[in-house]
Amino acid sequence: MDEIPRMIFQFEKKESNNTIPERLVKKLSGRIGMDEIHEITYLIQSSNKGKQQLYNFIFDEDDTVVTNALWIMTHFSLSENEWLYSKQNEIIDKLLVTR
Repeated sequence: MDEIPRMIFQFEKKESNNTIPERLVKKLSGRIGMDEIHEITYLIQSSNKGKQQLYNFIFDEDDTVVTNALWIMTHFSLSENEWLYSKQNEIIDKLLVTR
């Protein structure tokens, strides 16, 4: 019986350059729901550029934008949370000065 060779593929998780689309950025200043949160977290997964873009919103002057950005970050996956570890002290400082 001839043995069929098996091919094993190993995929590397590559860094993407996805950022948050302008239409979703505009929504951050208003009420957002789980659909927008899931869409944003999906779009920026594996994208340090996208995560940094979202992170920068926590320093916005509009409290609604800040709250929404932080709310979205609470829905990061475990691997995306690792990206936030280096930002931990800055986030704590921001939260302590926010009303």
